[in-house]
Amino acid sequence: MREARVKTALDVPIAVIYRAFLWTFESLKRDDELERFYGAIPDFCATPGDPLGGFIRPNKDKLSRALAGMMDRTFSSVLVPESIKQRLHLRVGTPQSSSINIQENSDMPYEVVAH
Repeated sequence: MREARVKTALDVPIAVIYRAFLWTFESLKRDDELERFYGAIPDFCATPGDPLGGFIRPNKDKLSRALAGMMDRTFSSVLVPESIKQRLHLRVGTPQSSSINIQENSDMPYEVVAH
Protein backbone atom coordinates (compact mmCIF):
# COMPACT_ATOMS: atom_id res chain seq x y z
CA MET A 1 0.00 0.00 0.00
CA ARG A 2 2.80 2.45 0.89
CA GLU A 3 4.55 1.70 -2.41
CA ALA A 4 1.37 2.56 -4.31
CA ARG A 5 1.11 5.92 -2.51
CA VAL A 6 4.75 6.71 -3.22
CA LYS A 7 4.36 5.79 -6.91
CA THR A 8 1.22 7.93 -7.18
CA ALA A 9 2.98 10.87 -5.52
CA LEU A 10 5.91 10.56 -7.90
CA ASP A 11 3.54 10.72 -10.88
CA VAL A 12 1.99 14.04 -9.83
CA PRO A 13 3.09 16.94 -12.05
CA ILE A 14 5.51 19.25 -10.27
CA ALA A 15 3.23 22.26 -10.86
CA VAL A 16 0.54 20.54 -8.77
CA ILE A 17 3.05 19.99 -5.97
CA TYR A 18 4.04 23.66 -6.04
CA ARG A 19 0.37 24.72 -5.93
CA ALA A 20 -0.23 22.39 -2.97
CA PHE A 21 2.83 23.78 -1.21
CA LEU A 22 1.56 27.35 -1.79
CA TRP A 23 -1.92 26.41 -0.57
CA THR A 24 -0.34 24.92 2.55
CA PHE A 25 1.70 28.08 3.11
CA GLU A 26 -1.32 30.35 2.65
CA SER A 27 -3.35 28.29 5.13
CA LEU A 28 -0.82 28.72 7.97
CA LYS A 29 -2.07 31.05 10.66
CA ARG A 30 0.23 30.59 13.66
CA ASP A 31 3.91 31.42 13.95
CA ASP A 32 4.81 27.90 15.09
CA GLU A 33 3.26 26.61 11.86
CA LEU A 34 5.25 29.13 9.82
CA GLU A 35 8.42 28.17 11.67
CA ARG A 36 7.90 24.50 10.74
CA PHE A 37 7.15 25.49 7.13
CA TYR A 38 10.33 27.58 6.82
CA GLY A 39 12.28 24.78 8.48
CA ALA A 40 11.20 22.43 5.69
CA ILE A 41 12.35 24.69 2.84
CA PRO A 42 15.95 23.40 2.70
CA ASP A 43 14.69 19.82 2.23
CA PHE A 44 12.11 21.04 -0.28
CA CYS A 45 14.85 22.79 -2.28
CA ALA A 46 16.75 19.50 -2.45
CA THR A 47 13.86 17.74 -4.22
CA PRO A 48 13.77 17.03 -7.95
CA GLY A 49 12.54 19.74 -10.26
CA ASP A 50 13.29 23.42 -9.81
CA PRO A 51 11.88 24.46 -6.43
CA LEU A 52 13.69 27.80 -6.51
CA GLY A 53 12.41 28.74 -9.97
CA GLY A 54 9.05 27.00 -9.66
CA PHE A 55 8.05 27.97 -6.13
CA ILE A 56 10.48 30.13 -4.12
CA ARG A 57 11.14 32.94 -6.61
CA PRO A 58 7.54 33.27 -7.90
CA ASN A 59 6.31 33.53 -4.29
CA LYS A 60 9.26 35.52 -2.95
CA ASP A 61 7.18 38.50 -1.81
CA LYS A 62 4.64 36.38 0.09
CA LEU A 63 7.35 34.25 1.68
CA SER A 64 9.42 37.30 2.63
CA ARG A 65 6.50 39.24 4.13
CA ALA A 66 5.36 36.28 6.21
CA LEU A 67 8.91 35.61 7.41
CA ALA A 68 9.51 39.25 8.31
CA GLY A 69 6.18 39.38 10.15
CA MET A 70 6.93 36.21 12.09
CA MET A 71 10.39 37.48 13.04
CA ASP A 72 9.03 40.89 14.06
CA ARG A 73 6.30 39.36 16.22
CA THR A 74 8.77 36.97 17.82
CA PHE A 75 11.47 39.49 18.64
CA SER A 76 9.16 42.32 19.74
CA SER A 77 6.86 40.29 21.97
CA VAL A 78 7.31 40.40 25.71
CA LEU A 79 5.14 37.27 25.93
CA VAL A 80 7.53 35.10 23.90
CA PRO A 81 10.14 33.47 26.14
CA GLU A 82 13.80 34.23 25.42
CA SER A 83 14.37 30.54 24.67
CA ILE A 84 11.99 30.82 21.70
CA LYS A 85 13.57 34.08 20.52
CA GLN A 86 17.02 32.51 20.65
CA ARG A 87 15.93 29.70 18.30
CA LEU A 88 15.76 32.17 15.44
CA HIS A 89 18.69 34.23 14.32
CA LEU A 90 19.25 36.35 11.23
CA ARG A 91 22.77 36.03 9.90
CA VAL A 92 24.48 36.98 6.73
CA GLY A 93 24.20 33.88 4.51
CA THR A 94 27.15 31.61 3.93
CA PRO A 95 27.63 29.17 1.04
CA GLN A 96 27.36 26.09 3.22
CA SER A 97 24.09 27.08 4.85
CA SER A 98 20.45 26.94 3.78
CA SER A 99 19.03 30.35 2.98
CA ILE A 100 15.67 31.99 2.54
CA ASN A 101 15.56 35.12 0.41
CA ILE A 102 14.29 38.11 2.37
CA GLN A 103 16.05 40.91 0.50
CA GLU A 104 14.68 42.14 -2.80
CA ASN A 105 17.89 42.87 -4.72
CA SER A 106 19.99 39.77 -4.20
CA ASP A 107 19.62 36.03 -4.57
CA MET A 108 19.76 34.76 -1.00
CA PRO A 109 21.71 37.04 1.31
CA TYR A 110 20.18 36.12 4.63
CA GLU A 111 19.29 32.89 6.31
CA VAL A 112 17.02 31.84 9.12
CA VAL A 113 18.60 29.29 11.35
CA ALA A 114 16.58 27.25 13.83
CA HIS A 115 18.55 26.17 16.90
